[in-house]
Amino acid sequence: MWDEGGRDWRWGIGIDETDQAVIVSAEAPGFEANDFDIEVRGHALTMRASKKVESEEKSSGFRQWRQQELCECINLPAEVDANKVEAQYKNGVLTVTLPKTEESKGRKIEVKE
Repeated sequence: MWDEGGRDWRWGIGIDETDQAVIVSAEAPGFEANDFDIEVRGHALTMRASKKVESEEKSSGFRQWRQQELCECINLPAEVDANKVEAQYKNGVLTVTLPKTEESKGRKIEVKE
């Protein structure tokens, strides 16, 4: 979280789980795709965003910069294949698609009479 002009900012996170994947969506307006650092380790997804912001007041010649950083760690509801994870940033939303491993996809069990 950071304060930007008196406004607190936090990730707006949604987690969806399908039979094939876990999909994490995070509202993160104002960033560029290369501002993100995404890591999967075990049953955890770590998302970091970092951005340097500069401002200059022309009348006084005063220049100011600050580093904006945010980190969020999410426990995943299923085991995922870290080698097949994909991330996309579009229209201020970061979407991370984490395909499940074959073992965690589950298996339908037939009920017999």
